[in-house]
Amino acid sequence: MCSEPPLASVAHTKEIRTNAGIFAVHHLAPSFFRGFAWREGGGFFIADPEKALVDCLYVSTFRGRRFSHFPELNLSESFDFKKAVAWAAFIKSGAALKHVLKRLAEIKMGAGRK
Repeated sequence: MCSEPPLASVAHTKEIRTNAGIFAVHHLAPSFFRGFAWREGGGFFIADPEKALVDCLYVSTFRGRRFSHFPELNLSESFDFKKAVAWAAFIKSGAALKHVLKRLAEIKMGAGRK
């Protein structure tokens, strides 16, 4: 279980402490804040796996080591790298886009995909 579940928002990055736990809220540019679906029965929005990975890679551009290494990453065969690249195309910062695409390529190679 994640000790600080990551959340995405257009608000500033911050940490929220509640009785339920500590939540890390990470800023996404408004133009990139999309790709979330309502989770039936859960009462919250959640990103699909491709968007979630791209979000983490995007945040790692600005937050460094904390989001740069994913030893627990286990991508299913259904993970669609083309879909992830399509999500990355919404990143307006050239440096961030370059970083995300580079990391996606590294992860894809590490997963043994062509």
